[in-house]
Amino acid sequence: MFHRSNGERQLRGEKPSNKMIVLSFDSDWAPQFVIDYVAGKLEAAGVSATFFLTSPYVMHDRADIEIGIHPNFMSDSTQGNTENEVLTTLKRWHPSALGSRSHRFYWHSNLSDRLADSGILYDSSIFMPYQSFLMPFKVGRIMRIPVWWSDGLHLLSEMPFRVSELPNLEKPGLKVFNFHPIHIYLNTRSPNGYREKVKMINPLFEADPEALLRLKENGFGIGTLFADLLEYVARQDDNSMRLKEICRSGW
Repeated sequence: MFHRSNGERQLRGEKPSNKMIVLSFDSDWAPQFVIDYVAGKLEAAGVSATFFLTSPYVMHDRADIEIGIHPNFMSDSTQGNTENEVLTTLKRWHPSALGSRSHRFYWHSNLSDRLADSGILYDSSIFMPYQSFLMPFKVGRIMRIPVWWSDGLHLLSEMPFRVSELPNLEKPGLKVFNFHPIHIYLNTRSPNGYREKVKMINPLFEADPEALLRLKENGFGIGTLFADLLEYVARQDDNSMRLKEICRSGW
């Protein structure tokens, strides 16, 4: 498979010759029914993905979905008072998790060892938007996998909600998409609009389904972009990679 040959190119300091699109999601305390909604869309499209979870969600045993952790190391964290406490809490909730992505892409040079000590094999907390020829790279005992696209930057940049207009999408390299399920569910069209909605449904984790349903936006938004991307990925020759497979294959 070409994944292995790309890993060999990395060892030789060469660039990948193919592109690989991987879908990932930061749960960010969205309600369980929102996570289930997005997982259902993935299943219907036959597309695999990785979910980085902030809370003790119930994720049914499905071969197409990988579970990772989404630690919040900020001062307002509800997961623990120290980095070790946060990681202990999340690994207790999701003991099978092999990957991590920090809330707000938080990182420092000693974090790789703390993640490895918690049984984490890879981290995806580095953001390199729209860059071509991206590949995983080793830091200490863990692999780091860069993010290529995020719905947050897309909204801030006021870019069109069409996959065909994403820059450098067709160029070689790893293209990890970072969605937040709540933006898909609400079909968010602007960051300011979303912030106003969040004020109305605090705390988000306990939001009522009918209340959220009334806040969905019509027209083009993150939800329609996600649907467009699912169709695009389903047409690719290889559309079943999860981040742990990227890590293990040496793509």
